[in-house]
Amino acid sequence: AGAADSDAWANLCGALRQFEQGLENGVQLYFHDQLLHGCRASKLRSEAFDAFAALPRHRDGERAGAIPAELGYKHPRQPVNLAIVPVFPGLQAGHLQALIDSGVQGLLLECYGSGTGPSDDQALLNVLRAARQRGVMLAAISQCPEG
Repeated sequence: AGAADSDAWANLCGALRQFEQGLENGVQLYFHDQLLHGCRASKLRSEAFDAFAALPRHRDGERAGAIPAELGYKHPRQPVNLAIVPVFPGLQAGHLQALIDSGVQGLLLECYGSGTGPSDDQALLNVLRAARQRGVMLAAISQCPEG
């Protein structure tokens, strides 16, 4: 807040004004004159006052009437050995194999913008197939926040 040209005071005062008006339950982020849903906010830029945005979240299904007990927050936490890997041209099967051999339980692949990866790399696909057969949970997302 003491740095020159900081937006800290504007963000703090704006957040306090939001408290005066009342807020929905949940986590909120006030930044650059915007109130953002905390779970959907992503930092897109590191050197700009409008660094955060709430990215679109497409929902086609109905909203649940209640949260099932199995998904509640009162269950004991269990640490999970999770790895996140950006997929890039030249990613080698050996890179993934070493990571999987480290004992990961879950692997999140940040795929190309279209949500795809190097599907013509059979060695890489074999490593992923073997990991899944060993019980490693695999998931994939796009590296792009939009589109």
